[in-house]
Amino acid sequence: MGVSVVTSGIKVEHGRPFLVNLNADPSLNELLVYYLKDHTLVGRPDAPTQQDIQLSGLGIQPEHAVVEMENNDVYITPLDGARTCVNGSVIHEKRRVRHGDRILWGNNHFFRLNCPRLANSPSSQEPEQKIDYDFAQQELMEKELVNDPIQEAIGAIEKQHEEDKQEALEKQRQMYERQMQMLRNQLMSPGTPSFPLQLFDASKLTPTGSQNSIQKKYQQWAQER
Repeated sequence: MGVSVVTSGIKVEHGRPFLVNLNADPSLNELLVYYLKDHTLVGRPDAPTQQDIQLSGLGIQPEHAVVEMENNDVYITPLDGARTCVNGSVIHEKRRVRHGDRILWGNNHFFRLNCPRLANSPSSQEPEQKIDYDFAQQELMEKELVNDPIQEAIGAIEKQHEEDKQEALEKQRQMYERQMQMLRNQLMSPGTPSFPLQLFDASKLTPTGSQNSIQKKYQQWAQER
């Protein structure tokens, strides 16, 4: 059972790992402390076997998880696919947890693991941001967004679109390079006249009926000279 730090007047035992609840309500946040035994059961109050940490609500199975102590290390094992998250990521098998890790059971029960011995060790560093309910909730949302199948599908489509666009640009670049090379080859040919390339057909730009008129004007101009 959880011990209310406020109402019981019991102080947190030094050196013994414990879970503390995280709640959106500041008056309920970090109010309950669950000391860990070598073998701690997590589940509903109506479970066939009495649970050490009794939780209710959406997503909580009668026998939800087991928390074990092995050589001063803490491990969590979810039971029968019961939803258990560590630092925002769902776990499906036994997982070691460390001081400061965030744990979610079901849909709403957030906890933070506290290992006083590790917290006081030289290698332990205090997090830059306070680990509270808002931190754990935001962390969970970000992980779910990354792992969302719809978002994953959208990401795959965007990636494919970008690859197709780059491929089309590369084909266009190669086509331009081939055309430029063809122009260079024609310019470097020995028999090429001064203006070797007819980029457009002038006759197509001049109506057929007006060609004779142009020729007559040219002949008249030549005679006058």
